[in-house]
Amino acid sequence: MTSNEEASTTPPTEKSFDEIAKQSQAHTHAAPHDLLDAVEAGTVETDGPKYMRGLTGRLERLMGVEARGIERVPESARPEKTAFSDFVVARYTMGWWPSKLPVLLNMVIMLGYGLVDCLIAGQNLSAVAGGSMTVIVGTIIAAAISLVVALFGIKLFHIYERYAFIPQLLVLFILVGVAGPKFNAGSATSGPNDVAVADRVSFFFLCAFAPLAWSPAACDFFVYFPPTSSRWEVFGSTLLGLSVSSFFMVLLGVVLASGALVNTDWSDAYEVSAGALITETLKPLGTFGNFCAVVLSLGLIANNIPGTYSAALGFQLLGRGFRMVPRFIWVIVSVLIYTVCACAGRNHLFDIFEDFLALMGYWTIMWTTMTLEEELIFRRKVGYNWEDWNKPSLLPIGIAALVAFCIGWVGAVLCMWQVYFTGPIAKLVGDGIDLGFPVSAAWTGIYPGIGTIAITDVIILRGYIYEEAPVAYSCVNRLVFPRLIDNHKSYSGFVKSQIEPKASWFSVPH
Repeated sequence: MTSNEEASTTPPTEKSFDEIAKQSQAHTHAAPHDLLDAVEAGTVETDGPKYMRGLTGRLERLMGVEARGIERVPESARPEKTAFSDFVVARYTMGWWPSKLPVLLNMVIMLGYGLVDCLIAGQNLSAVAGGSMTVIVGTIIAAAISLVVALFGIKLFHIYERYAFIPQLLVLFILVGVAGPKFNAGSATSGPNDVAVADRVSFFFLCAFAPLAWSPAACDFFVYFPPTSSRWEVFGSTLLGLSVSSFFMVLLGVVLASGALVNTDWSDAYEVSAGALITETLKPLGTFGNFCAVVLSLGLIANNIPGTYSAALGFQLLGRGFRMVPRFIWVIVSVLIYTVCACAGRNHLFDIFEDFLALMGYWTIMWTTMTLEEELIFRRKVGYNWEDWNKPSLLPIGIAALVAFCIGWVGAVLCMWQVYFTGPIAKLVGDGIDLGFPVSAAWTGIYPGIGTIAITDVIILRGYIYEEAPVAYSCVNRLVFPRLIDNHKSYSGFVKSQIEPKASWFSVPH
């Protein structure tokens, strides 16, 4: 979670993560009528017709459906620090319009992985049924379960995700025990040394793409956490969970692939689908093996729910008209989009999206780099004015961030090694090496430099036109960081002590 505001003058007592989770569940819709009452009283800012706002509030009261979308979580539900989606916070870095670009890219990732996860789950269920259940039916079942959990919102989401991993982890251990004797982990690396090194580096960065893809959506899952939450404990727990789970699954995938190279039954099953390979590895267990395959299918659904939840919030961030539509409607739209695409393109679209989604990893590292720099360099002392989140006139235009983002993409294109394109720099090592991940991050890292130049210009111009042309000063000040100069003690002190406001050719008549 990104915030630098203090909840009170007295530092809150930090609690254990387990206590935080319990308190979070207690705060989450602790009083289901709060949103309806607050909306009708006009104390919570929402868009859309009044009858629609009342309807969404009643749905929350009567059915437990989470009606709130990207609106800030009120103190009655969670006495928070930020309580905003990641891409609401991104408006303070990239501005109102440029921030919509990463929103769209994030929706592509969330819906794309929804397509892939539902399709693999459908393949698993079809393989377990011996072909009597089509892949389409299995995909629809997986999508329906994802819809139910994401539709009712964060409360059911947290409960489901907190316990769903346990049976899946047990089944994975069973799979390792059953399939372990057929693993071929001792196979020698083939090809020249430079090719092998390039492939290993590329695979490492490819493995980093998937867990990093969750970074733009992270705040969506923490907005109800209380202010007593330790930021480092939440960060550490999230990082540890993503790292351990990703490492375990990647390692399991590697050894399964090694076994498929020497085991014809496994290789034949993999030619059918990834789900068929899982079912084949569990085949020695008979009926119990089929049950285990079904449990793993549910694991894919658990991976799909967070993306569906975040994609719905992404729709609301595209504009005021989109925000007028309730969150749960966008959940339904999101599920329909990836379900229809998965069913219609089940024979070809899976491979296409599998290759295409790898391209999406580049922008996430660029966005993460800029967000960290904004937080640690520019906002660490001055913080954020959260009242401006939905006021374009008070948000930065975002020129510095947009320029840095585009420069990062140039680095990614030059150094990428993908199915669709190999950059000129990537061709220099072996058969190709994917260095787009670190290079795009490094090139995007010039963002503070661009911002500093802009800040210097604002300081100089401020001394000449602040008194005589406040409107012009306001326009200049909004180029990068709103209110940053006025709030930052060192900058405002420098202006007051070194530069005396004076008339110049910048001046305009009062």
